[in-house]
Amino acid sequence: MRKKTIILIVAAVLLLAGAGIILRVLVAFSRIPTGAMANTIIAGDRLVSIKSFGQIARGRLVIFQYPDDEATYLGRVIGLPGETIYLTGRVVYINQQELPEERVTARYQSAELNFEPLQELSTEGKGPYRVFFLSNTVDTSRMQTEFATSEPFLIQTDHYFIMGDNRDDSEDSRHRGSVPRDRIHWEPSRIYYSERVQDGEARSERVMKRIQ
Repeated sequence: MRKKTIILIVAAVLLLAGAGIILRVLVAFSRIPTGAMANTIIAGDRLVSIKSFGQIARGRLVIFQYPDDEATYLGRVIGLPGETIYLTGRVVYINQQELPEERVTARYQSAELNFEPLQELSTEGKGPYRVFFLSNTVDTSRMQTEFATSEPFLIQTDHYFIMGDNRDDSEDSRHRGSVPRDRIHWEPSRIYYSERVQDGEARSERVMKRIQ
């Protein structure tokens, strides 16, 4: 009986250890330090993400790395492999067809609250997700874009064009080019916790919020 109990205990320990390894491989937890994805995700949000496999659908949120850059970034997949993408003003064209997006005009609440949610002023267009354009406080003239803005950009095979939802305050594929599939690692699913950057106060209304 004693030997059987020991075997059961060892088996349970191994099972838990294996489950922990699988969890670390398939699930990641991360804290967002910037407002490049506001208002979808704001600074201070903490995300739970699932390992990304296979092809990625347009509109999915992803955690990724640019080639030759070990820092991690968060953005939304806008253009898919083999497509042509072109941006003019606030409108994105995929293969010469306008991409449906809900476009929100917004502004920072104040210079001191630029880590808080944007104040939304108006909306135009319809789409499966929302993107935000700033009406003040950010000098966008300094953000010289290189890809998909002066002429149509052909996305390479097995590459994705990724952009931030805070379109006027995000250094994304418009600046750095498309992202190889093997540099896209995770797909965020929920905010498991959120706190104000200024004072660490919890934002209870955002806890366990599903993101899309």
